[in-house]
Amino acid sequence: MSFFYEHLSDKENFFLLTEFDNCWVNSHFHKSYEFVYVERGRCEIFANDKSAVIEDGDMFCVPSYCIHYLKSVGDTKILTMVFAESYFDDFVKDYGKDFFAPILNDKARNAEIFSFMKDFRTQYGDSGGDKYLRRKIFIDSFLSMLLQYYDVAPVTVSKRSQNLCDILVYIDTHFAEKLDLKTLAEKFNYNQKYFSAYFNKYVGVNITSYINTIRFNNAKFLLDNTDMSVSDVAASCGFDSLATFYRIMKKYSDK
Repeated sequence: MSFFYEHLSDKENFFLLTEFDNCWVNSHFHKSYEFVYVERGRCEIFANDKSAVIEDGDMFCVPSYCIHYLKSVGDTKILTMVFAESYFDDFVKDYGKDFFAPILNDKARNAEIFSFMKDFRTQYGDSGGDKYLRRKIFIDSFLSMLLQYYDVAPVTVSKRSQNLCDILVYIDTHFAEKLDLKTLAEKFNYNQKYFSAYFNKYVGVNITSYINTIRFNNAKFLLDNTDMSVSDVAASCGFDSLATFYRIMKKYSDK
């Protein structure tokens, strides 16, 4: 199974509440928390190393760092909410690492929760408006509603999944530094040959390609959203020369 770290949803105070038709999201993980309500149709989901099918009125709950996917089965419509760890701090104070089951299927109660989510989106849009406190109060109320109806339990994550998450988080955090197969293998106490095969098998690309993708995404963001010079962007994203920077930017821009 290949997957990727969806780091864009892990920006500070990130919040998204939006609808999708016929959604198809490959295996990934993020530090953020995610809740999906199926408005119409059926979806195949994967979480905690298990797959299942959910349908109209079901909810899919994804804790932080959980490898998961969601794939529409036929014509579907879902309401998805993703929010950063910062909104979850009060829940963690009371419940630690406990979380809801991946599938919540009390349709009557879910319909009430869905209506609450829908009303907030109608009033404040996909981003929940410009006030952090308003979004925080909404999320606290949403979690309180869930806790009225559903229990929480310890989350079990396989050792392999946790190891891979740790590796990808390290890459995402240290991509601006000297980073290659040798460095990562030593960091995580692997033989280089084994580590290369292990990464390739479960992430789906080789280590160099993955690192370059992360550097490309961050460089593109800086070029599009800041006034930094090209040389400064290249240096801050871990490229060892402008020639390498231009080569990688061209290669990944053409994909």
